Amino acid sequence: MWRKTGVLVTLLVLSCFGFAQSPSPKGSWEALIGEFFHSYAISSDNLFRLAAYSELKGRYSEEEGSLKLTFGELGNITFFKNHCLLRTYRNQVFHLNKEEGMLDRVDPINNALSEIFEKIILLGNQDAAPDFVEFVDQNLARKNMEPFEKVFLRHILLRHGKYDRQNHVVEFYSDWLEKRDFSNSLSVSSYEEMLVRKYRTPLRIRLDEKILRGWYLDAGGTVFVEDVDRPVFYATGEQYDQNVVAFKVFLQKMFVESIQFVAKTESERLQENKGSYTVSVSDSQNPVSATQTSFFPKNDREPVYITPSGNQTIITVEPLYHEFNWIPMMLNILRSRDINFGDPAIIRFFVDEPYFPKIYEQLNEKERILADRFVANQ
Repeated sequence: MWRKTGVLVTLLVLSCFGFAQSPSPKGSWEALIGEFFHSYAISSDNLFRLAAYSELKGRYSEEEGSLKLTFGELGNITFFKNHCLLRTYRNQVFHLNKEEGMLDRVDPINNALSEIFEKIILLGNQDAAPDFVEFVDQNLARKNMEPFEKVFLRHILLRHGKYDRQNHVVEFYSDWLEKRDFSNSLSVSSYEEMLVRKYRTPLRIRLDEKILRGWYLDAGGTVFVEDVDRPVFYATGEQYDQNVVAFKVFLQKMFVESIQFVAKTESERLQENKGSYTVSVSDSQNPVSATQTSFFPKNDREPVYITPSGNQTIITVEPLYHEFNWIPMMLNILRSRDINFGDPAIIRFFVDEPYFPKIYEQLNEKERILADRFVANQ
């Protein structure tokens, strides 16, 4: 069962994040990330997020010897052999050389990167204490999981985990998410409240300086991931053993049972952190459909800078996530692979969910035939 679920979750993740530009055949992502990011005085949290984002969305040019990361209309950063250039939506340009530690050069680029990442869903530091963030980043960096898994787990630990400084350990229990209450929010309908689901499977995660471990509390099973034993700056998950495979299944279950909760809380955080910026989702030249919108900003256009008006900076930012935009993205990915959503191996995981009517509305004729047949035989 979990093998099929794993396939489905993989498709959903790909639909959310897109594909990273393939690196040169001469090297791996681990080698590229180490080559381009090592020896910069950039803060550890920004380096972690840059590394993960590179693996997800980076574009490597062998001809130019560069690695470019584009954050939609929030800006872009390009790493060359010995220096990097950052351009932001504020029309600022920052330059930094490797091994350059002067605070007047490093602090501005760190602040600008942090501001960008805080505007991207799942990549914020969640107002966690700096030592908490550093502990999580340092102890996840060399775990050879894939980038989405690291980003998602980092978010869960920083937002909902508890850090024991004395014993140097972070723990998370799935039951802790149940304490989040949307019932007093006037912007949330009773139907949407149903979508903020509690975990059905009690799970526990523990991260210390030696190992990352997960528990299925009801079944008593445990999975774990250790640091890689190869000399790398950032483990990318391009090679891993069976222990990591088991942990992947564990995270897939956590993702499936918490995606509505995470999306809702992160959307609220982004709304609260808009500050003095007026955000517009309109774009007459390149309208964005629900199937194009993703967790991360699109990376196929250069930033658009608009001159500040008065004391308020006006920027155009595409919506980072909508409540149900994962539905058309998932369906499009399945269709591109000739997989019918109505297949019993797929629909069985959705038919009893409260949001199933929203999926059914978007099915085509062939999908509805199989879906109706499955429902009738239940």
